[in-house]
Amino acid sequence: MISAILKYSIGSLIYGGLITVVFLALFIFLIKGWYKDAVFKPISFVVLGILAIVILWNSTIICGALSIKSDISSTQAMIENTIRSYGLDNSAVVDKIQSNEIFRDVANQHPILGYYADNCDFSGWSIAQLPTVMCNTLKDYLNKIILKALLWSLGFVVVGAIVVIKTMDRTSGGRSSYRYSRTGNSTGRTKPVSSRYNGKRRTSRI
Repeated sequence: MISAILKYSIGSLIYGGLITVVFLALFIFLIKGWYKDAVFKPISFVVLGILAIVILWNSTIICGALSIKSDISSTQAMIENTIRSYGLDNSAVVDKIQSNEIFRDVANQHPILGYYADNCDFSGWSIAQLPTVMCNTLKDYLNKIILKALLWSLGFVVVGAIVVIKTMDRTSGGRSSYRYSRTGNSTGRTKPVSSRYNGKRRTSRI
């Protein structure tokens, strides 16, 4: 699938790969900015590697879907040519088997469409309506695929962030608080200071 999309949409894939790299760099930057005392462990880099693969895969799926949508007019032309090759009357109403055969022929002609869908049911539509209906339905279907890929990526990002944070080594970065007594002691504990008032010994703490 990736090789077919690579041949069909190299520009979109390069763009998606760059977005993945930038996203991971920003991901690491934000974690290190929030946990300044944290050190990545080997397991943290393993998680980041898995996250990169997941994001790149979903980016590939999204790029392919966007490529099909951006060139939907070519797909519609393929559908019209396929219908003409069948010699069907424009006023005829197609059934499930006919619409599925037409779609599969179109998918075989298209570089990557077959990876996203391999069957359909447009029964009840006329031959004249079929190209437009197929393309509109295909766009809606691709939108759902794009949304699903985005949600999967978001889910993995959230889980990956939690796992990376949990697996990082953190040095003690807390601030120590000390109170100084008048005697110059800085142990954090106050020492009693004795004084006499009116002949009586009093002990006060500072």
